[in-house]
Amino acid sequence: MTVLTFVARFDLHRRIEKALSSQFVMDDVASAKECLQMAQLARYEGVLIDSDSLIFVDVLALVKLLRHESSDTSIFIFSRCLDLEQRLCLFEAGVDDCVCEPFFASEMAVRLGLSIRLRQAASDLGASGTANVLRSGDLELDL
Repeated sequence: MTVLTFVARFDLHRRIEKALSSQFVMDDVASAKECLQMAQLARYEGVLIDSDSLIFVDVLALVKLLRHESSDTSIFIFSRCLDLEQRLCLFEAGVDDCVCEPFFASEMAVRLGLSIRLRQAASDLGASGTANVLRSGDLELDL
């Protein structure tokens, strides 16, 4: 699985890289513009964004653009200073998870993996042409 990371803080990037490197291939970008460009060029299962590197309205705009580009990509936000109202706005815009610091990197890796699998399952369900049949491998359940 490939994830795109826009994490400007070195210490946070190092923690995330350590937690994810065994399970995910990571592509790093240095700006919101580059994040959006890379997401348009390649398919990523997840996008990780450090919200502290941008002002809130820019984070919100980036999330909306990313969600518009791809409905099956998991979007995670890292933050030290978002309040409840801001986090709720991000969830409404399409964020899958908002991880507030301090956090355990291993837990975040598990949450990211779960979010990616859920998005992929929902995408597979939508691609099947009917919401009345659930599939997992060769198992099929007709609702």
